[in-house]
Amino acid sequence: MSNSSVALTSGFAARAANRELSGGCQQGRRCILAVILLVLSLGTLLASGAVTRTQMLELSEGWNAVYLDVDPLVRDPEKVFANTPVDIVASFDGAEFTQQFTSNPSADLLQEMGWATWYAPSRSDSFLSKLGAVYGKKSYLIHATAAVEVGVSGTVACTPRIWQANAFNLIGYPLDELAAPTFAEFFSGSRAHSNPRVYRLINGVWNKVVNPASTAMKSGEAFWIYTDGPSVYQGPLEVTCGVGGVALLREGQTENLILKNSTPYPLNPSIEHVVADGAVFPLAVVVDVVGGVWEGVAKVPVALGDAGWQVGLPPLGAGAGCKIPLTVRADQLEQAQAESLICVKSELGTEVWVPIVGFREDLK
Repeated sequence: MSNSSVALTSGFAARAANRELSGGCQQGRRCILAVILLVLSLGTLLASGAVTRTQMLELSEGWNAVYLDVDPLVRDPEKVFANTPVDIVASFDGAEFTQQFTSNPSADLLQEMGWATWYAPSRSDSFLSKLGAVYGKKSYLIHATAAVEVGVSGTVACTPRIWQANAFNLIGYPLDELAAPTFAEFFSGSRAHSNPRVYRLINGVWNKVVNPASTAMKSGEAFWIYTDGPSVYQGPLEVTCGVGGVALLREGQTENLILKNSTPYPLNPSIEHVVADGAVFPLAVVVDVVGGVWEGVAKVPVALGDAGWQVGLPPLGAGAGCKIPLTVRADQLEQAQAESLICVKSELGTEVWVPIVGFREDLK
């Protein structure tokens, strides 16, 4: 369904949580609003630079169910899908409605409660468009008049997923293109999805996944799944870091990258550090040292590679977690602000992207 590449660009706005406002319950909206206010209190720390990723959408002719992980740099649907055969884009934003999907997306979405739709200017019904912007961390129905691959560039943030309880949720995940988990494997750690009721779009019609234990998920594919009661499930390997899903690193300060195994079996996580070609981002991990020339415990930053690298972590047992304190070796930064990405992976094929921003005060 999709794959991705990574790039660095400028013009990042502190909007990591804004994109979530269009979905979820009212309580979730209030929590996200609090995160937004906290991010805004950081002033202009995120204003001058950004880490972006390009997500490739592989669209078939007809209807496609797509999960967009990146928050587009340009949000106008007409610009996002300019010069492509995409003529309809629809987003479900009706958490209060129980009738959430029709068996056939070809039905007039304007008649379905909770759907906002964009029609290409070339269509006679384009004046009926109500979808004015495309956001990340959301799912879309996209209609194309011909098969096409569309690249969407945007920022990423490690923000929590908000579930609508006792309802079908239209969701998706970034996953390994070649080694995605089955639906049963992915949701094995979630009580609300212990016997997943899943529908995926096949040839323009929603079909129930009959055997979740043997049916593989697809990266960037959106699907309906029923959430039985409240849920805070974030995936087999839950990752949290920073404020608003962004790790801000200053000299002498740390941000904890926190990993939790939510499955009932061990996981083998790994971390990949991604930087632009030729860029330098000198990260370090802070460890506690006991004995030796120190009396008691001392915190010492251990240097990691200055550019891209990948490292495996010790296995995490069922329900176990670990904390990785990250800092930047600011004196080795080549500019006042630098950006990179960390991708946390597991052998299940899960991926979680975390943006990292480092600061060097003396170059401001």
